[in-house]
Amino acid sequence: MKNKKILALTLAATIASGGASQMAMQVYANDESPMARSSSTVGSSSVLPLERVNMSDEFIKSLCEAFGCANEENLAISLNSQLLFKITNESKAKLLCYYGTSESVDIPQRVCIGQNTYNVTSIGEDAFANKKNLKFINLPNSITEIGESAFEDCSSLQLTNLPNNVNEIGEYAFNNCTNLQLTELPKDITKIPECAFCNCPKLQLTKLPDNVTEISKHAFNSCTNLQLTELPKDITKIPDSAFFNCPNLKLTKLSDNVTEIGERAFEYCSSLQLTKLPDNLTEIGNDAFNGCKNLELTELPNAIEKIGAFAFCDCKSLKLTKLPDNITEIGEGAFSDCTNLQLTELPNSITKIEFSAFQKCTNLKLTRLPNNVTEIGAYAFKCCRNLQLNELPNSITKIGRAAFKKCTNLKLTKLPNNVTKIGNDAFYNTNIESIDIPASVT
Repeated sequence: MKNKKILALTLAATIASGGASQMAMQVYANDESPMARSSSTVGSSSVLPLERVNMSDEFIKSLCEAFGCANEENLAISLNSQLLFKITNESKAKLLCYYGTSESVDIPQRVCIGQNTYNVTSIGEDAFANKKNLKFINLPNSITEIGESAFEDCSSLQLTNLPNNVNEIGEYAFNNCTNLQLTELPKDITKIPECAFCNCPKLQLTKLPDNVTEISKHAFNSCTNLQLTELPKDITKIPDSAFFNCPNLKLTKLSDNVTEIGERAFEYCSSLQLTKLPDNLTEIGNDAFNGCKNLELTELPNAIEKIGAFAFCDCKSLKLTKLPDNITEIGEGAFSDCTNLQLTELPNSITKIEFSAFQKCTNLKLTRLPNNVTEIGAYAFKCCRNLQLNELPNSITKIGRAAFKKCTNLKLTKLPNNVTKIGNDAFYNTNIESIDIPASVT
């Protein structure tokens, strides 16, 4: 990307200084300067004539290497429009880069060189990257592909729709386009790649195309105005940070085909309104639903085996009363600050209560812990004022720092004989007046 930007700047400087000269050719239309626009549009039908240019062999070689051209015969340029094209085959051309600084750009539907005409079907990698002045662009309906980082960091771009024939968008294509205002995507798109729309806070999509089968990590990260209510049925995985910090995301259900929800997938999606998770879901990643304050799940799928660290942290509307029997691991802070969590028991397969796992779960009403638990981590049940444990399993050997701090309804009178370590403040402010501590504690 860096090399292409340097070459584009060099190209602009070379042409501006008269270092390139036009060669004689037959054209079908005049190469006019771009029209001033007040909005981005789709559907240009213009034909733009291109000129061959004379430059040093070394510079031509650098251009060919940077843009993947076999030789200079594949390169052509519009001097007035400041667009560089690559002829990809006998009927198609790719826009390689824009080396100007205008607020408005018209991309033609076709370009011609002599008697030959080529449809502009793709916008290349980094073609407009970091053009922070670019506000308005006219995209022709001939475009089917938008390359990797094509409009990355175009922070002023006010595009509201894409050509209907677009079926592929590259990674980082619109990353950091903070004024992008798309309301829908073309129906033939099947994949939303990594960071395609990351940090596009004005993106206003309410629906994704039905043909989408894959959403990649960070695809919609920090799209704070994204208002999707459902996802396509063929999605099988919600990857890491796919919808991180999308506070207006209003999904009410996920397809039953979803089997995995990745790390931070829905973190800080405070308007998420899921009441049920897919039956085939087996894993919930770290921080997956952290900060989803309106999540109202009452149960989790029986297939779940692992709940990641801080997966449901600060989900104040979570109303689970039971966890699936297949769960073998509950990560650190998994349910911390879930003030409406009303579990009365934990699965017998659990062997460790991790750090801060249920901290500040003020409505947690456990009366017993699984018989196989060997360790209770630091702050595990801190401030669980409705915890009503009468005894701890004999399997426990370690109780961490402040594990039961401020658990004011704890009714323990003795500790298991196998306990060897008790952390500081483990039972601070619990209203326990006296408790038998085994001789094994060191």
